[in-house]
Amino acid sequence: LRVYPNPTYGPFRIDFGTELRTATINIFSAVGVLVYSESIRSASYAEISLPITNGIYFVQLKGENGSVSFGKIIKR
Repeated sequence: LRVYPNPTYGPFRIDFGTELRTATINIFSAVGVLVYSESIRSASYAEISLPITNGIYFVQLKGENGSVSFGKIIKR
């Protein structure tokens, strides 16, 4: 899982490393509040644009086979 640009001042991209048939992206604030969730199909990346405040956020990618990957994004 690769998240860039990091830090970001606006939209950012999440590369999954491989094409996923189905998966869910969840983004949490530093205190654990879910701020974004999206289900994806047949994709190897996602472009995200969120109206969120500056801070550190954690990206969780849940794959179709139960795999879970994590990343971090800094919003400035």
